[in-house]
Amino acid sequence: MKLGVANVTKDSITIAWTRPEYDGGSRVTGYLIDAMEKGQTKWVKCTTVRTMMHTIKSLREGAEYFFRVRAENHAGLSEPKEMIVPVIVKEIHGMISSFATIFSTTVMLFTLSFFISLQKIMACIKNMI
Repeated sequence: MKLGVANVTKDSITIAWTRPEYDGGSRVTGYLIDAMEKGQTKWVKCTTVRTMMHTIKSLREGAEYFFRVRAENHAGLSEPKEMIVPVIVKEIHGMISSFATIFSTTVMLFTLSFFISLQKIMACIKNMI
């Protein structure tokens, strides 16, 4: 399972993760999200969700938080996937939209490049026939 930050505001953090590589033979039924403020020693349960993205709200602006996610199925809970670097709760102007623009542009360029390559291959095959 991979875990990362999708968005940060002055009072919330959105985290996202991937499915576990191995589910123990039983379908994942949910994910438990825990948080721990930097300097603390105890994890606090935030929520249980069925999706692979969640926004934790009402956080203290300027505070730093660690998050962890555990998958749940009929066999029980997985080992937690923990963030090793805390996330600072603060407004980040333009960062997310810039990332989204770069990502969508990269996907578009890759798709266009693939399409052009495919056209070249088809032209070569057509010339061989």
